[in-house]
Amino acid sequence: HLFHIASIGLLTAISRRYPQHRSILVEDIFPILLQLPSSKKARFTYPISLTGKTFITLESSKISSVANCKKRRRSSISNEPGEEASNIQAISVLILSLIQSCVTFPTYEDCDDNESNGHKEKQKNIDMIDSVTTNDRRRRSGIVSCQKLCDYFVAQLLQRCSRKGEDGGASEFRPVLNSLVDDFLIMQLLPEHPAAEMILLTLCRGLGNDIFKASSYGDFDSKRNSNNNTTEATYLATSFDILGKITSSMAELLSSQRESPLSIQRNIEENLHSSLQGRKVHSCFCGRHSLVDTLMVSCDKCKGFYHAECVSQTRETIKEDWMCDDCTLKDVAIDVIRDFSSHRSINAHKPISPSREKITPMMETHVFRQLILAYISNKCDIPGIHFAREFLLAQWVKELDTTDSLKDLCGIDSNVLAQYFLDIWNRPLVNPLTSKLENTCPLSDDGYRRLMIALLTSKSELVQSFPRQMGLLIQFMGDEKLVSVRKLAVKALSQVVDADSNLMLHPSLKNAVSERFGDVAKSVREAVVG
Repeated sequence: HLFHIASIGLLTAISRRYPQHRSILVEDIFPILLQLPSSKKARFTYPISLTGKTFITLESSKISSVANCKKRRRSSISNEPGEEASNIQAISVLILSLIQSCVTFPTYEDCDDNESNGHKEKQKNIDMIDSVTTNDRRRRSGIVSCQKLCDYFVAQLLQRCSRKGEDGGASEFRPVLNSLVDDFLIMQLLPEHPAAEMILLTLCRGLGNDIFKASSYGDFDSKRNSNNNTTEATYLATSFDILGKITSSMAELLSSQRESPLSIQRNIEENLHSSLQGRKVHSCFCGRHSLVDTLMVSCDKCKGFYHAECVSQTRETIKEDWMCDDCTLKDVAIDVIRDFSSHRSINAHKPISPSREKITPMMETHVFRQLILAYISNKCDIPGIHFAREFLLAQWVKELDTTDSLKDLCGIDSNVLAQYFLDIWNRPLVNPLTSKLENTCPLSDDGYRRLMIALLTSKSELVQSFPRQMGLLIQFMGDEKLVSVRKLAVKALSQVVDADSNLMLHPSLKNAVSERFGDVAKSVREAVVG
C-alpha cells in the first residue's frame, strides 16, 4: 500500500508539473491495465477508508448495492485485527488522481469583443459552457483541464473496448472496463475522489453515443442497420450492461435520499417536536424496529434511540455525552453560518440568526460542503488530497457561477458563496487559526455516507442526468428494427427497476415494458419476463 501511495503521488506530481505530458501518462496506463493480475485478491489491494474506518455502504442500508458489485460483495467493516478490509484497484485511484491533479484556480479574463466576434460558433458555445462572463470579465472554470483529460481517457478506453474481434485486446479491455466502473461507483461516495462523478458521467455520454450509433436511430443506411455491422455485438452488450449499472446506482441514491432524507431544517423541526412531546423515540434511520438484545444509544439532545452499530459506536467507544448526526448537523449549521457571516461581513442585511431563521437550501448545501472540507482536512496525510480539495472548490465555484444569482433569507447569494470558496482556496489543510469545524470530523461513518448521498442527489450532474438516461433506455427498448438493441435495453432497465421498484409506477416506463410483453422476438419477451 505504501508503494501504491508513493507511485500515485509521483505520477500526479509529474502530471501537475508537466501538463504537456499528461496524454503520455494516460497512454501508458492501458498496457498496465492488461497486465493486472487475474486474481481478484491480488488486483484489489488498495484499501478505502472514511474517518479511520473502511468505508462502503451498510449492508442493511438501501444503498448497500450502489456499486452494484454483485460479483464482489463488500460490507462496512472496521480495520481491526482479524477483519477483512474492503479494497479497490490502485489503478482506479491513479486514474482519478491524475484527473484531479489538472485542476487550476478559476481566474478572470478580460473579454475582447472584437476577438470574440471572430470566433467560430462552436468555439463560442464551448466558451459559454466552460466560462462565466460578468460584464467585460470572464471567469474560466478551474476544472476545464480535468474534463479534457477525462474525455481523453474515456475516449481511448472505449475505443479499445469497441474494436471488433480480438483485435487490439478488446476482449481483455471489456472486463477491465467493468471492474473500473465498479470502483468508480464506490469512489463517488468518498469525498477524496470527487472526479469519480465526472468520469462516470463522461462514460454515460460515450456509451450512450455508441449505442445510439449502433441502433436504428443512428445516422446509417438501412442495409448497415439490418446487418448490425457497425458495432461489435459483445461491445454492445457490455455498453448496455454498464449503462444499466450506472443508471441503477443513480436510482438507488435517489431512493435512499427519498426514504431517509438528510435535511437540516427538517431535523430542526422534528427535534423541536420531540422535545415538546418529551418522549424518547426509536428513530434509527435503518428502519429496523424488531431487533432485540441490541445495544442502543440515546441522543442527549433529541432523546432518540439508535442502534450502536448504525452510528459506529460500541460499549467501549460510546461517550457519556453523545449526539446523533441530525442534532450535530443543526449545531454545525449554526457554527458554519456564524463563521461565514464573520468572514463575509454582510452589512446590508440584518445579522444572521440561524436558530430563528429557516435554514435555506442554499445555506444547507453550504453547510454540507463545509463538512466535506472538514473531512478532507483530517485526511491531510494522504498524498494528493489537496488536489481533491481544489477540485471540489473549483467544481462548486463553477456551479455557483453558472447559477442565476439567487438570494436566500439570510441575504447570501450565489456570487458571495462563490467568492467565499475562492477566498479559502489557499488556506492550509491544517491551520490552528481556522474554525473548530475544519479540525474535526463531527459525523459518524454513516453520517458522512448520508451527507454524500444528499449532495449527490441534489447537486451531482451525474444523478441529475437520471431522467435522461432512463429516457434513452426506454427509447432503445422501442427500437423496432434491431432485436438485439431491444433485448439489451430491457436487461439494462431491469437492473434499474431492481434498484428501485417504484419506477414501474411511472406511466412511460410501465407502458414501454407492457409493449415488450407482446414483442415479435422471443428473446425480447424472455428478457422482459426474466
